[in-house]
This record gives sequence, C-alpha cells and structure tokens, in this order.
Amino acid sequence: MPTADTLSPPTPTRQKAIVEAHGISKQFGDLEVLTNIDFSLAPSEVVCVI
Repeated sequence: MPTADTLSPPTPTRQKAIVEAHGISKQFGDLEVLTNIDFSLAPSEVVCVI
C-alpha cells in the first residue's frame, strides 16, 4: 500500500491560454528555421524562445 512519501504530486491543470499563435514560420533567405509552429501561454507561465 503506498504511503504519503511515495505518492506523486497532483498534476497541475492547464489554465486557459491568454496568448495563442498558430502556424508560425520563419526563414532567412532560403533557410527555413521554423515551420508551422503553434504556441500558447497560460497565466503565470514564463517562456523564453531563443
């Protein structure tokens, strides 16, 4: 029988996105670096895209 020490923490529920972008593509001349990228950001999330 599992004890409190072996139980996994509850999985956080996903909040509704406050920022969404769909189908992002980027190229430099003939070099395609992003193709059809989707992105969403929920409240209190911090994301860095390099």
